Amino acid sequence: VSQSRYGKTHTLYAIRSVVKNWGQDCTQVENWVKLLFELKKDNFSKVDSIIEKITRSQFIFIDDLGAEKQTSSGWADEMLYLIINEAYNRECTLFISTNLTEEEMIARYGDRIKSRITEMCTEVEMPDKDWRIKE
Repeated sequence: VSQSRYGKTHTLYAIRSVVKNWGQDCTQVENWVKLLFELKKDNFSKVDSIIEKITRSQFIFIDDLGAEKQTSSGWADEMLYLIINEAYNRECTLFISTNLTEEEMIARYGDRIKSRITEMCTEVEMPDKDWRIKE
């Protein structure tokens, strides 16, 4: 019997697949670190278009929130706020995966972002076991 692969990222992709099969408009699963890299690589000239691309869909998927380097957190916080706030204003459905605890999320991103995420999302705790590590 093979081990099940029900990690956070896999779960996001599975949910997106179901939503897409329902015929709903949804974004790709956006890896947070890769998304920050995309925003930064053009010297922030495409911030508006990238945020529009992400938030134009009813269902938004962000994977690995909190995986970015702490040194970039000032502007990363601003980018997260812009995305979360736009999704909030448009009443989008938001799916986020993270390894951060609630306390770590507040410490890193602040109460404003955390309160919006809390209102928009239902927390589902995943087991600590990493399916990629064989016992």
